Formats: sequence, structure tokens, C-alpha cells
Amino acid sequence: MKIKYLIFAIGIAFSNVNASTAENEFWSWFVENQNEIYSFKKSDEPIFSEFSKQLALFDAELGFEFSDVKDNGKRELTISAGGIASNIPAVEILHASAPELKNWEVLKFKQRKTDLDGFKLGYEGQLIEYKDVNYLTFENDGKLGVALFFKNYSKDKYEAFAGIGFLFLDLSLGEYDVMTKMSFLEIMGDDSKYYESSKPLKHIVNEFDNYFIDQGRIHDKASN
Repeated sequence: MKIKYLIFAIGIAFSNVNASTAENEFWSWFVENQNEIYSFKKSDEPIFSEFSKQLALFDAELGFEFSDVKDNGKRELTISAGGIASNIPAVEILHASAPELKNWEVLKFKQRKTDLDGFKLGYEGQLIEYKDVNYLTFENDGKLGVALFFKNYSKDKYEAFAGIGFLFLDLSLGEYDVMTKMSFLEIMGDDSKYYESSKPLKHIVNEFDNYFIDQGRIHDKASN
């Protein structure tokens, strides 16, 4: 009887090891190479490509960002869901399994940025400034839909403007809130009849948070 229990226990142990192999293998590789990753400066360095490869072995749909060295001497590694809500569990698993690292802080989901004055994003040789984008929000089934208004918008370039719009919203609201509390995104030009009612995008943070505070759904600090 004891032998059967022992075999059963060993089976459980091996099952748990196999279930966590992917994230453990990723972090084992990271720990072994953390000094080289810490020192890299350009995305064309071999270690950058190798990092991308190792992350894809865990989940090819996840993204990542590296910060510069902070005042505390650490760099930040942000694990992103790529803006896709179905990838949230994979990000949570990888983040939860991250080891304690002296020179690194591991974050889950792209974080809010507080100072976007002068920030620009480019597409097809043109630059769009954050300050030139306006917005309106719309209540929709307990979430907020967002309309963004761009100067010189044209429908034949919808995908480029929508991509930039999502990036601006990630920067403003944080990736997690965009994925879980936003119901839709509409892209419009400054010639829209709704433009006169719109506001500069920098105001969306307070409006967004106040709406969900009223619902008892405060910005999820745990997503940091």
C-alpha cells in the first residue's frame, strides 16, 4: 500500500514539473544570460534576438519591452499580452514564476506613462503628436468605448491610424485596462461632426478612472 502511495506521489510531482517546464526553462535561460541582457543597448544585438526566440518558445504571441537603467540601477522587463485579452493568462503565469533578480524588475502588461507631452508616433513617414489627438468616450455594457480623432485622417489608412491609436491608449491607460475595460475603438478625423465635442487625449485618464471608481472598479494596481 505504501508503495502505491509513493508511486502516486511521484506521479503528481512529475506532472507538476512538466506543467511548469515552459516558464521555468525561460527563466532559467534568463538567469544564465541576465548580465548580457542587462548590458545590451541596441535591438540588433544577438542577445535581443535570442531573448525573442526564448520568449516565443513559451508563447509566441507575447511581447516585451526593456527599459533603460533606472536610478536604482535596475532595468525593467515588461511582459506584454500584445493587446490581446486571451493572452492575459500566459502573461500572468510568466510573471508569477519570475525569480527575484538583483538588477531586474519584471512587470506584467505595458504600464501607464505619466508624461506624454511632446511624445510622437510615426507611420508612413509622418509623425502624429499625442497632443494633437482628441477623444470621446461612450458607455457600453459596463465598459467604455473610445473614439479617437486625428488630423489628416483618411479611411484608406485606417489600420495605421488604429494601430497608433491603440498604442496611444496603452500609454495613457495601460495595456491591462485597455484590454479589459474598453469595449471598442472608433477612428475619426477632425472633420467629424463629433469633433467639436471632443477633448484632448491627455484628459482620458481621469475620465476613465472616475467612471470605473463610480462603478467600484478602481484601476487595477495589481496589474503593475
